[in-house]
Amino acid sequence: MPSVVMKKLRLLVPLLWVSAALALSACVTPAEQAGPQQAQLPPSPEVQFYPKHGQSQQQQDRDRYECHLWAVKKSGYDPSAEPRRPPVPRESNQPAPGSGAVAGAIIGGALGAATSDDDDDRGFNTFFGAATGAMMGAAADAQRQRAAQQQAAIQARMDDRVMRYRRAMTACLEGRGYAVR
Repeated sequence: MPSVVMKKLRLLVPLLWVSAALALSACVTPAEQAGPQQAQLPPSPEVQFYPKHGQSQQQQDRDRYECHLWAVKKSGYDPSAEPRRPPVPRESNQPAPGSGAVAGAIIGGALGAATSDDDDDRGFNTFFGAATGAMMGAAADAQRQRAAQQQAAIQARMDDRVMRYRRAMTACLEGRGYAVR
């Protein structure tokens, strides 16, 4: 009788380990999601300006065009060459860090237990499946994080070019007697 109880306990230990890992991972809140997040819009290249010295509409159009050419040359960014698309709020819909490892451990553990032929191997197979699944999930988490960092770096470079264009346009238009917002 004690050997039957020991076999069942040996089967339950890996499952309890995986359940505990899942429960603990649900308690962790990523730092970037800890507080309320506001959607951040990418900067717009649009510059609003108003004549300070009664410039005619024709003069305003000419000044805007000449300042645009100068700003493109200075910033390396041409908003007229970029495809027009509405600004999309930047929000992270990424799963919580570590969730892939936890999900992999659970699925791997369940598959390890389900594919065991006899009770003696079930505990080892459950543990081995959970460990393998956790490693695969962690690798997927790392890849997802690298891709998000690369995308953020690309967006930061684009934002920098847009802001340099705006600063150049502002300087040019202010130099020609306009109030710029």
